[in-house]
Amino acid sequence: MKQSVLILIVLALAGCASSPERQSAEAIAKRNPLDMANEDAKVVVVKRVDKSPQYPKVPTQDAKSAPYISVKNSKIYHVRGCDYAGKSDSFVGYATWDDAERSGHIPCEFCKPRENTGK
Repeated sequence: MKQSVLILIVLALAGCASSPERQSAEAIAKRNPLDMANEDAKVVVVKRVDKSPQYPKVPTQDAKSAPYISVKNSKIYHVRGCDYAGKSDSFVGYATWDDAERSGHIPCEFCKPRENTGK
């Protein structure tokens, strides 16, 4: 009985090795994955995005007399006299809060330049 079971197992395995499905699966498994990379390749176009957005040129004023000010390298603008503006030698002045925002600055959360007139 053991011999017949062994013969059936050997015949079953031999039949599996010669099946076309198994042979194609083995052929696919033997291939290099890098060779298969181009079969379903998609072209992806990546656009380069500039790091800093381009803002329109906005006229600035003398920082000593302008109602709205910003430090030159800061992204926040303030009402003149705001304690959070800091002490700097490189202030930029704006006539209106709209000019400051068009140049890429955001309003200070403490002095609220949109609500205050800067007087």
